[in-house]
Amino acid sequence: GIREVYGDLARMRPGTDSRYADLLMRPGNKAGMVAYFRLLADMNRDNRFAARVRELRVPTLLLWGARDRWVPPALVRRWQQDVPGLTVKVYPDAGHIPMEEIPEASAQDALDFLLMREAKVAAA
Repeated sequence: GIREVYGDLARMRPGTDSRYADLLMRPGNKAGMVAYFRLLADMNRDNRFAARVRELRVPTLLLWGARDRWVPPALVRRWQQDVPGLTVKVYPDAGHIPMEEIPEASAQDALDFLLMREAKVAAA
């Protein structure tokens, strides 16, 4: 599964797949993952998740990889409509987890977003 979330497998550091496998094998983690994905599926089926997203009223940053195989671009467009003040940073060559695949770039963008918000608050 971890190979699905990278936009560019060449960015996967040695040992990443075994680290994920080791974490999944810890007691309780398999059941926790199954419960988490069931909850997401249930929330998506009855629209609870979409309703909660529309309730966001704080500055929000979405880091999204254009090669994400799990979250289709249509959802990103929908979140842009549903969340006032949403800032979207798209990484053309990243997948589902840009913060792991391109940590320096995504951390810098997150820091820039927070500093920008802080500057706006200080100016107000």
